[in-house]
Amino acid sequence: MSADSPGADWHSPAPYAPLAHCDRHGFAWEWLRRMQTYRTACARQLTAAEERRIAAQFGLHRLESPDLAWPQARPLWRRDIDSAVLEAEIAPLTDGETIDLRMLTTIASFDDDGHEEHWLFADHGHHVRIDVRTGSLNEGCVGLRFQIRGFPRCRAQLASLDRLVALTELGRWPARNPPPERRAERWALMLRVHDAVASGASHRAIAECLFDLGDLPRWRVTTPSWRRRVQRLAEAARQLARAGSTIWLRS
Repeated sequence: MSADSPGADWHSPAPYAPLAHCDRHGFAWEWLRRMQTYRTACARQLTAAEERRIAAQFGLHRLESPDLAWPQARPLWRRDIDSAVLEAEIAPLTDGETIDLRMLTTIASFDDDGHEEHWLFADHGHHVRIDVRTGSLNEGCVGLRFQIRGFPRCRAQLASLDRLVALTELGRWPARNPPPERRAERWALMLRVHDAVASGASHRAIAECLFDLGDLPRWRVTTPSWRRRVQRLAEAARQLARAGSTIWLRS
């Protein structure tokens, strides 16, 4: 696994186009995989215990390859930073109240830390995270008792529960899935500017490429508004790069 940058070609809009339909979890991952300390950690040869300890420093249960872009990546975010994670325990319920999540194995990722099971059901950008605190989903048809936290975390958990119910009842993601983030296109543009700056591009080159301005002689004088716009985008991108994943995943 390489410790180099993710390598998206910032000159082309194609690698960033899917992010227009991305939620906050996707942007949390896209910024994390660009973090040099994360990429360096992933490139190391680690024992299972070392990986778990280091992953926790980045808000994960295990290290996910930084070479995987959203939505191919399947990061298992910890519930102390991700307010949408459902907490459940296996409970004795009647047959009509049990579910068998083994039918979702094709979209499931799983980690067992010896104390809890950490599950992610994800496909094409849709996702639900569940921490099973007692018992196991591998037991087959089981009853699940969920613990919903207080405000404002409960809003994100209830949305996750709604998706899980629809997924188990319909066998597909609900049509009423939340719309894309209102600011997704601007966030994607910030990622692109970040990648451009990281590759050594000048603000002038960024403006010429991103805004189709062509060659700009004496651009500091003739196009001050575009220069200021690129400066603002670059500064916003720097702030997001420093902020970490928590700002994206907590309610």
